[in-house]
Amino acid sequence: MGQIGFRQLAAVEGAISALVARLTDVVLEVRAKALWAPGRIGRADPGLVEAHLPCMLACANDPVPEVRMNVIWVSENIATVCPEWFSTTSPVFLRLLDDPDTRYVRPEAPEIFRVIGKRRPDLVAAALPALTAKLDDVCRVTRIHVQGALNAIQKAQRKE
Repeated sequence: MGQIGFRQLAAVEGAISALVARLTDVVLEVRAKALWAPGRIGRADPGLVEAHLPCMLACANDPVPEVRMNVIWVSENIATVCPEWFSTTSPVFLRLLDDPDTRYVRPEAPEIFRVIGKRRPDLVAAALPALTAKLDDVCRVTRIHVQGALNAIQKAQRKE
């Protein structure tokens, strides 16, 4: 649905609520894909998924790392076109920066700050100390993604 919706919104428009209803499915893959798809759809037309954003962000508490990682991905896709929607969500993503999972979640968490900060550095300014602290993270990929996020935010700040 995400791939179809990215290119043909009319084909999936009526099914978004049913898709989001799968965020509580017992099957991991269903929950993960139910998060991923609205991100692609939301990147094409954010208005179609706006009402569901709180439900998607609530999945940041899912016990499965792959699902928590998809919270970041869906948010990155939507924030590409509507970064202002994430003006109050920093606590969710700051918590994911400290996620115990170093395979999926923690390495991906800095990317949402990069995506938002590249477009609206003012929205992530309060997160800069936490990001900077992660430059010493035990996870190499997290350190690399944090540096990329900081670089993007600083570059956007210079343009302001």
